[in-house]
Amino acid sequence: MALAITLLLGMTLIFSAGGLIAKQMMLRRVGASESYKQLADMAASSGMNRILAAMNRGGITDYSFLWELKQDETIQWDSDKKTREWDLKISDIRPLLTQSCYPIKTTNEGISSLFADLPADVYGNNISGPETLRDDSRSQPIRARFRLRSYSPGAGTTGIFQVEGYALQGDSKDSKVLSRTLLKRTLYTRDDIINDSHWAIIAANHMDMGGYSSSIEGDGMALWIVDQDSAAAAISGASDQSSCQSLAAEKINTNSAGIKDHLWPHTNQSFPKEAILTRTASGENIATHPEVLDIDSTRARSGTSVGAICRGTTGNTFSDCKDRANEVDIDEAGNATITLHAEDLCPSNPKQPCVVRIQSLTVNAGDTLSIETNLGGQRRPVILKLEGGRNDSYFFNLSNGQLCQAKESTSTASVLPCNRSSPQAETLVLYAPQGDEEQECTSAYSPTPKANLLIGKTSDNQPSLPAATVFMPRGTVALTAPTSLQGLLWAKNICAGAGLDLISRNSAGERTIKGFRDLWIHKDDSFILGRTTRRGIRGKQHDTFIAW
Repeated sequence: MALAITLLLGMTLIFSAGGLIAKQMMLRRVGASESYKQLADMAASSGMNRILAAMNRGGITDYSFLWELKQDETIQWDSDKKTREWDLKISDIRPLLTQSCYPIKTTNEGISSLFADLPADVYGNNISGPETLRDDSRSQPIRARFRLRSYSPGAGTTGIFQVEGYALQGDSKDSKVLSRTLLKRTLYTRDDIINDSHWAIIAANHMDMGGYSSSIEGDGMALWIVDQDSAAAAISGASDQSSCQSLAAEKINTNSAGIKDHLWPHTNQSFPKEAILTRTASGENIATHPEVLDIDSTRARSGTSVGAICRGTTGNTFSDCKDRANEVDIDEAGNATITLHAEDLCPSNPKQPCVVRIQSLTVNAGDTLSIETNLGGQRRPVILKLEGGRNDSYFFNLSNGQLCQAKESTSTASVLPCNRSSPQAETLVLYAPQGDEEQECTSAYSPTPKANLLIGKTSDNQPSLPAATVFMPRGTVALTAPTSLQGLLWAKNICAGAGLDLISRNSAGERTIKGFRDLWIHKDDSFILGRTTRRGIRGKQHDTFIAW
């Protein structure tokens, strides 16, 4: 009896010990499985970060154009070529981009496919080195790897990634998958201008730059704001950035390296919102002069009772057309000098920038209109706002007269000469909210040219508009003679067949675009105009992990 009980107890102990051993083995297996899952999750997450780092990297290894292209594994392959967009030929990729002349490749430009030049961390790579990540007595090392499964740009400012992470046993040639995870991440994307020289100092929907006649003196871009189809047609067949810019230059009639090397087609940009001229960068509101002005220097010497400056409250009807003694002067040669003094502009708001509404403005040969943009030793910006734009009476005609910033004076007793030594282009703005909607230059080059702004040269070979910011998002600017402009020129149509030298820095060597931004662009204003770089900036929703 005692022997039987002893044997039964022994068997019970043996079964219990076996159960414990089995449980421990089960727990070890479950733990290993969870460990492999964590390795796969880590691989997917780390791989995602590597992809983002590669696509957000700037400088000579900039791959940010990939944010615009699909790389979806569900796209089928045909018999001739891969249809995934990252794997297309470079000449086929360019028409898909909003910036067709983007430097898609900075090395090996001759290679027809982008695929061979992309870093491994974009498509997928090992997370671990040759050592094993987990010691579980397996004969082959445990490693982690990731793979980009798909990327697609969503609507607006969104990018959607799917990245696979793997825990593997063995080398890449003969490996066993222990666990895998699919990570889905949605990010906000944003366009930025990362280099001060990438800002647009010239911008237009249509440009005629006169062959070899025009140039940019300094840095900054000549931004061609164009639709997708026109851009694709213009750069058809281009492989590298240089050939792309050369083909685009043919469409805007320029052979000059001074424009071609700065030319930048962009299909996803528009002119700044006109609200940027309603307050300064410091948040200060802009005052409006109570009168509408009609200015014609011919009237100053006509011998009639009608003066050079007519004033009204609404335009078209002017109740005051008598020149004031301190505003108009006729020299011995019969040339008129007209001055708008700072003290007379927006007199109830003498410290605020001032908008002056202009019905039309004509300065004829030999005549000068100077506008004081400083008051009391401080700059006091002036915006000349061209009212209307529906017929020939609405224009700035400076074809052979001159409009300049006046040399500051504490006296208003006489007219003031031009400030030729240190004008600041951002403090004198010629603005036309309406204008000529045509996108061609035929009428601008006619014997009686039609444009919202005509500029050229004076009789003593001076530019008719020495320094200013021109903002005419629906208007036409035309040249009647070769001339120069220190400042910014943004217009729907730029007809510069005679030749324009755009100077992008002021007399102190500072960039004009920086001065404009520092003066006019408030931190809450959305203002990007030029060559942009897309960046993924933050997650749009929670990451999703799927294990299978």
